[in-house]
Amino acid sequence: MIGPKFVLKLSTEDANWIRQKFANMPPGKLLDRNDHLWRRS
Repeated sequence: MIGPKFVLKLSTEDANWIRQKFANMPPGKLLDRNDHLWRRS
């Protein structure tokens, strides 16, 4: 799932848009993407 710090940087509308986009992705793919994002940070 998206980390709280990441969501706080976004406006409510952006956060809602991102949630909708992630909701359309398979859970496994979502977790893989987040793992790569967090490791990069």
